[in-house]
Amino acid sequence: MPTQEITTQVSSAHAKQLVADVMAAFEDVRTAERKKEEAKKEALRRRYEWGREVHNALQEAEKGDSIAKEIARRVGRSDTWVRNHARFATAVYDEYHPQWDTTKGHIIDGYFRYCEEEGRNKSWNKVVSWLNSRGDMSEEEQQASELEKHQREIERKIRELEERVQKAQETMAREDVDPEQGDLAGPLQRGVESARDSERAMEQLPQLSPEREEHEAYTAWVAREHACCACGLDDDTIVPHHLREFAPDTGVGTKPDDYDTVPLCYDCHQTLEDNPSKTFWEEKPVDPVRVSREMVREAAPLMRDDEI
Repeated sequence: MPTQEITTQVSSAHAKQLVADVMAAFEDVRTAERKKEEAKKEALRRRYEWGREVHNALQEAEKGDSIAKEIARRVGRSDTWVRNHARFATAVYDEYHPQWDTTKGHIIDGYFRYCEEEGRNKSWNKVVSWLNSRGDMSEEEQQASELEKHQREIERKIRELEERVQKAQETMAREDVDPEQGDLAGPLQRGVESARDSERAMEQLPQLSPEREEHEAYTAWVAREHACCACGLDDDTIVPHHLREFAPDTGVGTKPDDYDTVPLCYDCHQTLEDNPSKTFWEEKPVDPVRVSREMVREAAPLMRDDEI
């Protein structure tokens, strides 16, 4: 409402005060927004520092894949998420460290300046898109990132549908509506079916090949301390056989973990290497998968005491 219209009902001084009050409130909004942006910047600073720690850990570790997998497990995230933090820290450091005077501020301030110049939000999603746009992401990492994004979207839709279904059920129970009748019956059924469809879509997404668990000392123990579980031979030809014939083919690196192994003599092992098939085990007196699990349980206290 224009000021001149206000003054027909209130005094000019009062009208000015009303406008001033509204503008003061607007400044509060802008201040809050600035604080929100500052919070995002602080969060990214912390992500950067953490990413540097992750990068250093992966560089120092002989088996960076195992380290990344363990970090991901502990923080309840994916390997890709963990690696993206290391990539972010590395990209920021490489791009802005040479030109940034650290006495005047943090290296990541260079990235913030870039965001301001490009009008970019300082959210983590924008960080990931920036990383992808740089072209230093492998094809496999890109596929993993896209798959995770797809999975998160489906999970979000499933949660929304479940919430709608739950609210509809609560309304029907509160109003004593027959689930098979009434205005809510159709939407409720469609919601349940949509949730099921989304869950099926999640199941059908291609599964990324898990990074292998490696433990050379364990596989050496399997061969050293056990006879061939297929024929019973106990000699110096025993080797750890990875149960490749039982591993699902997920497309990349199908060799099983070192913990999915059983002891085999040279002849039995060579037979399976030449033709990895489950039929080999059909005439044997053992279940190789159960044998491998039992050996892991047997080895657990030894590994805990550093005896393996």
